[in-house]
Amino acid sequence: MGILVNDITKPYTVVFKDKKNTITFTMRQLNYATRTMIANEAIYMKQGKQLFDAGKNTFLNLKHSIVDIEGLVDEAGKAWKPAKDGEFLSDAALDDLLSSDFSTKLMYLGNSLGMPGIPKDIVSHVTFSKIEGIEIIQDKEQDKKK
Repeated sequence: MGILVNDITKPYTVVFKDKKNTITFTMRQLNYATRTMIANEAIYMKQGKQLFDAGKNTFLNLKHSIVDIEGLVDEAGKAWKPAKDGEFLSDAALDDLLSSDFSTKLMYLGNSLGMPGIPKDIVSHVTFSKIEGIEIIQDKEQDKKK
């Protein structure tokens, strides 16, 4: 058996669930060039020291990873679809998402997207414990068989 090469073109699904709601995100994997660009965007200099802006990193990871969202409604009760700039979420749409009731889970998700491949679990970057209410589905066909 050899080393498995990840098919980076394969989308995956992230599901946020609580007692009342289910929100489904269709996600794209970040390629090496995008991960590098995001990391470089999040690095800045201050008083001669190189610093890392974790918030900007999370924002850009989410912006470049989220393809579609289901399960959200606007104030009129109609299905909410995020505005896009080309193939990526607009900054305004992502600001709306990061100002929602599930923003903490979304930030944990964004923190987990900078590594190659599909995350296995979403964990707290503080306690390293798994965040409850987030499920990652790598293959929709596999999920249907459960």
